Amino acid sequence: MDFIPNHTSDKHPWFLASKNGSDPRENEFRSYYVWAPGRGDNGLQLPNSWTTVDECAPAWKINDDNFFYLHQFMESQPELNLRSAKVREEMEDILRFWLDLGVDGFYIRDADYLFEDYDLRDQQDNVTSQECGGTSNRKYTKGLTEVFDMLARWRAFLDDYGNETSQTRIMFADVDGSYEHVMNYYGLFSRDGVHFPLNKFSLQLNITAGGQNIKTMVSNWMANMPKEHWPNWMGGDDRSERLADRLGENAGPYLILAMLLPGTPYFYYGDEIGLQAVNTTNGTQEHTMALPMRGPMQWSNTTSAGFCFQYCVHQWMKVHPEYKNQMNVEAQKRNPESIWNLFHNLTLLRNNTPSFEYGDYIPAIQDDEVFSFVREYDGKKGYLVALNFAGKDVQKDFRGVHPSIPASATVEIVTGKGARHTKSGSAHLNSLALAPFEGIVVSWDYKAKEL
Repeated sequence: MDFIPNHTSDKHPWFLASKNGSDPRENEFRSYYVWAPGRGDNGLQLPNSWTTVDECAPAWKINDDNFFYLHQFMESQPELNLRSAKVREEMEDILRFWLDLGVDGFYIRDADYLFEDYDLRDQQDNVTSQECGGTSNRKYTKGLTEVFDMLARWRAFLDDYGNETSQTRIMFADVDGSYEHVMNYYGLFSRDGVHFPLNKFSLQLNITAGGQNIKTMVSNWMANMPKEHWPNWMGGDDRSERLADRLGENAGPYLILAMLLPGTPYFYYGDEIGLQAVNTTNGTQEHTMALPMRGPMQWSNTTSAGFCFQYCVHQWMKVHPEYKNQMNVEAQKRNPESIWNLFHNLTLLRNNTPSFEYGDYIPAIQDDEVFSFVREYDGKKGYLVALNFAGKDVQKDFRGVHPSIPASATVEIVTGKGARHTKSGSAHLNSLALAPFEGIVVSWDYKAKEL
């Protein structure tokens, strides 16, 4: 479940109360938010030079009492003061409320920005518009030490709750920056942080990625990740270009990659049917949050793609016009070659195969065209996953790449237009031919290792 502890709405009762009286001794809600007096002789100049994360606008808005409140995002989203013991208590009460209702975990949104410099020091001068909208020049508002302490507290809270209920509750976070910075969110100072920070490096891949760029992303994450922790592989989210739009024909191979690598695959709704962005430029999308990737889920070829029927007075976003054809769940369930059936079959394979559940990961051929790897668990079937991320035919010889790879193997899963293989058929691994954007998963029976 989304958990947004950085801010509330400016219509929230806490904030409405916080605005009425600047003395925290008389107004307990004043300390719930980040307030500051203005600068200059008249006290009406901004408290400092901080700007919003996305728009490069001033991060302060003046109140009727001539004090300013901080908003690192929209003006309508005032910043909570997590240094306040009362706010921290409120946050734990919120977590417990949803946990008691059966929530399995929380997605901490914008975790980097939970704290800001206590002394409200100015950022450096000469900020370019590009820097303002990016992640640089934010040493006083992004990734402060207190962020990691707060996440460690919430992790301990979730772990305690999980121990009480005999069920693990997870926490993951939305973080930007370098690999080194992102990895800090697994935990610092011998304290556990989130179970995993989202791997947004996955979202930088596109149709021209090629095997080498896939290798760079995967190996960088695995090499930088602290020992005994868990990776993840993203398909999309509510702020990024749709998987099907970004990767095109590479979406199928990437789906196999994310589902069968060690770790947690993270997909945005609709990725499992190749949902594409909707048009938001025709003036009908009235809401400011109506971004192209947030179109409704498409269930069928009926009215509004089955998302909204006779009770739908005003649908805030359009559906993609292809819902009438194959871009809906019902149609793809009937089509064995669909992305939905690929996703379904991968889920079954992942959930019912020891080699993918807890087996070893061994890199195989990883070059400009192909990314491949072996998954195996002693005493169980072995698997080779071979993915052609290039727009051309390739042929690879897997002999000698790994001792357990046989001369031929059984095809378990295949995807791609013009694929050279069929499910349950045989694949010759000494000369494995892959069509453009073809992905294949093959298996072989276990053979005891020689002592």
